[in-house]
Amino acid sequence: MAPRRVHITGGPGSGKTTMGGRLSAMLGAPVNDLDGLVLATVARLPQPDDAARCLDLVAEEVSALAAADAWVSEGGYLGWTQPFLERADLIVWMGVPWRVASRRILLRHVRAELARDNRFPGWGNLFRFWLWSARYYHNRNQPGLNDYGTPNTIATLGEALMQFEDRVVRCESRANPETIIELVEPGRAGTA
Repeated sequence: MAPRRVHITGGPGSGKTTMGGRLSAMLGAPVNDLDGLVLATVARLPQPDDAARCLDLVAEEVSALAAADAWVSEGGYLGWTQPFLERADLIVWMGVPWRVASRRILLRHVRAELARDNRFPGWGNLFRFWLWSARYYHNRNQPGLNDYGTPNTIATLGEALMQFEDRVVRCESRANPETIIELVEPGRAGTA
């Protein structure tokens, strides 16, 4: 039986958004873009740098979204995403190597700059994010979460997902949604 609630997580450039769209279309379920949710919430705040207030508001919205019967959520956050993790029938951990993620981060930024719709414009922003991402994939950032609930290292994400290991499928390639869904059997996790 196909899952009705799927949460997709992983590092920057791992393919979360692409997989989210593909699984959403396949399952006929709405997709919740967690980056978009955070950015929209920050835009509504009188003091946009108030991360604690932002996460309080986002946590309320996530609880309501996770209560739905069918959804796909995608984002690299922990903490306030707990309702998605707890209610998910399937958790897809996008686990591509750094060389793949690095290329995707760079291409995504260039494409967004050329289209003039970059949510994080500027080459300085790209360089800082790319450097942080390299340290994330090589476990060289300080362990734990940043102010917005993003794991600082891939090891931090892995440790957090251990409590849900019976529902986690690790996707280490360009696996299609059908391949991921085929791995789903009650109590069986795997790697696509």
